[in-house]
Amino acid sequence: MKKFGNYMKKMKSIALAAAFSIGALGFYQCTNDDSLFEGFENEPDFETLQDVHDLITQSDTVYFTVTDIEIPQDFNTPGGMRLHFPVSSFGTSGGEVITPIKIKLVELYKRGDIVRHNMQTNTNQNPLVSAGIFWISGTDVNGTEVIFSGVTAYIPRQTDAAGYENNMNYLTGMTQTKPSGIVNSWTASSGTVVFDETAGLNGEYTLDQVNSGWNSAQALYDFDLNAQEPTQFKVQVTNSPGFDKTEVFFTNNDFTVVSALTQADTDGISTFSGSIPKGVSGKLIAISLIDGALNFGTQDVTVNGDDTFTMTVSPGEPAELQALLTAIP
Repeated sequence: MKKFGNYMKKMKSIALAAAFSIGALGFYQCTNDDSLFEGFENEPDFETLQDVHDLITQSDTVYFTVTDIEIPQDFNTPGGMRLHFPVSSFGTSGGEVITPIKIKLVELYKRGDIVRHNMQTNTNQNPLVSAGIFWISGTDVNGTEVIFSGVTAYIPRQTDAAGYENNMNYLTGMTQTKPSGIVNSWTASSGTVVFDETAGLNGEYTLDQVNSGWNSAQALYDFDLNAQEPTQFKVQVTNSPGFDKTEVFFTNNDFTVVSALTQADTDGISTFSGSIPKGVSGKLIAISLIDGALNFGTQDVTVNGDDTFTMTVSPGEPAELQALLTAIP
């Protein structure tokens, strides 16, 4: 996905798909079969880091079909979310909606998957704790983009967000700039989030007014709640060609919080001032293009305040980077 509006472009490699139906809905999902990675080794060098993200996320999309818009529809996703489409919940900017409607969906709960999608849990310069993120879009049989109305999402509690469950806000996607391009971030939406401790298997968040594009339930990180002092840090990637071809992310071990480092100078790249809790431990992830070839590295760190961390990147295959990030909870 190069940008939010054009994030789900078709890549060269085509993933295997499996299909089945539930009532009037059918879906299939690109799988993680080994054959997905055939051809990765022979991929040409990358022009941009976004090209890397596009390649290592191409199998994340779930597809399902709505065949009757005159009856309510419910869809249970492989990631555990439930979507409710009431009667007449599809429209267009002009003209009649002609079924069937093809829906595309991506769900993100793990920190590493958020990084794979070139995303952080920030709004402006403020860190967010995520309860769940998803991307959704739909087109009718003529390829006309549909507009959702009254669609509700039920997100299961499965992220590290203890203490924040009743503080979640409904945020939608936006982009922020970093030296290597854009990073997907968040802005306030008109929808609401309600947490029900007794719903589902382990509690459930209800999001109303689902929009096309990125949607999420996230809460502002509360430094006072955890008795932490806000600070910042800098990272030097000693063998990178520069931060126009190198990006760095930080994943918080305590909560589902992901920060992209966006403030570059001649001495490194930094987090926003006051956006990191002092004393927190986490993982640095650096991804770089050196002469067009993919390089990456990780480093476990503890933030003591105004730190400068030094790391290097090494050559690797896209499939290796995908596996590394997928393994980060």
